Amino acid sequence: MTAAESRRAPSPAPATTERTVTVTMLGAPSCGKTTYMLATYATLSRGVSAFSLVEQDHDRDKDLGDAWDRLTREGVLPLPTDETPQHHLFAFNYGATELMRLAWTDFRGGAMDARLSDAQAGDAAELVARLAGSDSIYLVLDSDHLVGRADGLTQLSMARRMTSLVRRAFQERLCRHLPLPSLAVLLTKADLLTMYGDDTPAADRLDRAHGQVRDLLPVMTMPGVTAVVCPVMVGQFGEANATRVDPRTITPKDLHLPVLFTAEQWLRRDAARYAAQAHALAAERQDLTVVSTELQSRFLHGLRHGGRIREAQTRLGYLGDAERQAWAAAYVRGQWADLIAGELREVPVYIGGVRRDA
Repeated sequence: MTAAESRRAPSPAPATTERTVTVTMLGAPSCGKTTYMLATYATLSRGVSAFSLVEQDHDRDKDLGDAWDRLTREGVLPLPTDETPQHHLFAFNYGATELMRLAWTDFRGGAMDARLSDAQAGDAAELVARLAGSDSIYLVLDSDHLVGRADGLTQLSMARRMTSLVRRAFQERLCRHLPLPSLAVLLTKADLLTMYGDDTPAADRLDRAHGQVRDLLPVMTMPGVTAVVCPVMVGQFGEANATRVDPRTITPKDLHLPVLFTAEQWLRRDAARYAAQAHALAAERQDLTVVSTELQSRFLHGLRHGGRIREAQTRLGYLGDAERQAWAAAYVRGQWADLIAGELREVPVYIGGVRRDA
């Protein structure tokens, strides 16, 4: 039994109509974004522990299923995303309970390097706007760049461009008084991390990769930023070419963890939002209680304040109900977040640069 299944699910779930979580993937060409998204959906559409994803568009669900079948039966990798971004709307579920919706967009790798003035690169402007509206950003790194098999200058240039785009999104959100998005750093083709390099044990190589990522992307350790580093693997493809792999080597690993991280962080942020509402309602209720008490005292001394007293008492009743509802909403979201966090105990989550539970 998994950690999630061994715990009792909170009830009720957050209303999905309140918020759809916006997820945007950012990465260089051929870094594995599209293959990751395809394999993640194939994995979570079947379910991992009690969690699952369901594409809300029937035809897109069919397209994703067909693409996964081609990969697992014939070894045909999905085509890279072209200038038309791929939009998906997934329901994220625990058992039969829908917790939220994920509006997920996959842009082509070249979009992050294109000029906004280029009339042929309309997706570049869409990417910049999308990042500023994202609740969670996935920074996708090819593990080739971490094992010395790719050009180091290309790696630095790619990381610098990613950082610039993310910082710009942060700046725009802060100007609009919006919370910063969570960051999930995906190390695709993670099998390469243990296939190449020196004789260092595999666990030590992974720790070293985490250090490399923090050096490449210091934005993930900024104050106020919550980030995760997830090595993910679709298969042990090794030296496979760009279009076809051996289906027998397909062994998905840890693909669902970034999605769980996104869900947990959104729930915690929403819990904090409701808690802040509850505190504000409580402060207003306390101030109005003082006013109501003073009015009642004047009424007893013959002054006419009956109408204002009734208004104050009606408002106090409303504030009390609203405060209780806000605290209940915060509590439920916190409980769901804790449930999901149980699946992430072994995953390095950084809060303001400090590893959680370190």
